[in-house]
Amino acid sequence: CEDSVIIIDRWYASTCAYTVGYPNKDATTLEALTPIMELPDEVFKWPNDLCLRPHLLLIMQIDPQVRRERVEARASTGGGASRFNPWDDRLSRIPELGVRILESFSRITGPRAVQSVDANRSIENVAESAMSVIRPALQRHFKPQAHFASDPLGWWKFESQQLDLCDDSGNRKHHALWNLQVSSQVSQSTTSLTGPPVLKTVGLHRIDDSCLYYWTSRISASNDAWASVLWFSGEYPLEKQFRAEGYLERVTTEECDLRGLEAPPSLVAHITACASYIDHDEARGPERPDSYDDLVEKSRQTPVPATVCLIRFVPIRIEVLKGGPSTGSGFPQRFEFVIKSGDGYDIRKILPFSRSIPTPDLSLRQVTIVLVGTHGSGKSTIGERLAKLLGYRNDVELGCALRNSDKLVAGGHMYGDGSTRPNPSSEPFAWDKHIHAEECNR
Repeated sequence: CEDSVIIIDRWYASTCAYTVGYPNKDATTLEALTPIMELPDEVFKWPNDLCLRPHLLLIMQIDPQVRRERVEARASTGGGASRFNPWDDRLSRIPELGVRILESFSRITGPRAVQSVDANRSIENVAESAMSVIRPALQRHFKPQAHFASDPLGWWKFESQQLDLCDDSGNRKHHALWNLQVSSQVSQSTTSLTGPPVLKTVGLHRIDDSCLYYWTSRISASNDAWASVLWFSGEYPLEKQFRAEGYLERVTTEECDLRGLEAPPSLVAHITACASYIDHDEARGPERPDSYDDLVEKSRQTPVPATVCLIRFVPIRIEVLKGGPSTGSGFPQRFEFVIKSGDGYDIRKILPFSRSIPTPDLSLRQVTIVLVGTHGSGKSTIGERLAKLLGYRNDVELGCALRNSDKLVAGGHMYGDGSTRPNPSSEPFAWDKHIHAEECNR
């Protein structure tokens, strides 16, 4: 049943944490064991053959003294199914063992989400804390359109995380098949007319609150071009489609360096190899030569990162389609998100096969960013840096541009270009009027 919720006591996470936390034949004391935080990540990965993974792993955090009091109280009333459990005695005698187990829980990877709850309080308080974590998780799972009403890319990222394609930060996981179809209008080099849209399949690099990112060849990359994208997830009968219209822009090399973003080495190697043949036939591209694989291997040894670039897709309108005509009652479901003039999106539920509303006329308008601050605050330095990071034009301070820095004298800035001290009888605001005229021209 789609709307089933199952709560499980323990499961594989406990098996792993208790096994790793307790001494063994190779290390008979806690002191001899490797600290939990120094163990490799592979130790805490969910087994591949245990396909069913929890959507939410809730770690009940408890202090050793509170745990001891509860164990003693339980024993005084008979103990129930936990009577004579050796772990009660072990944890009472060795408080550090409990610490190791809780540290192990915190490193478990595989569940869709991991949260902690303070279990030292009363039943009512702990249950309420757990519900405050579970409620949004249930809404996110069963009614994502409500949970992500103004955050469609958050929904997109959430669905990708369910398929283990990206991490919590939206970065693609290693070797994850996280593909995206991109269709864009590309100008032809020989004419001012445009040809049919070019359709590509690209590997997503990451997704954040406002954009999608992917790496591609610098030669074929579009910049400031309108595009449509499609991503398909899930399986019949509840498959999902994410469709979007927006525009593409290149991320500057400076921004990639600042954020530590690097293209996959295998992609760089192939694009570098292809670039070696680009002069053979610019119209159609060369046929694949027998030596291509050798050149790819050579490119792996000496890659040329400049042959690739990171593309940012900025969506203006997004659609989510869930299910199909044969799914059953209530399906297909189709939701539309349209970007607002401010931040966020407006959402509405629309008919599955009705005409989409036209994409808002948000042509790539000019944007002006102004930096202000006191002298020495770094306006010029940061302005130059931002211009390089964003790939935009940087206009220096007009006063600096119009003054001759080689002829400055003390006091010359008061009413003039800085080369002479102002004459008291001269027009006191002539320089200001000149600056104003140049501002208007700019």
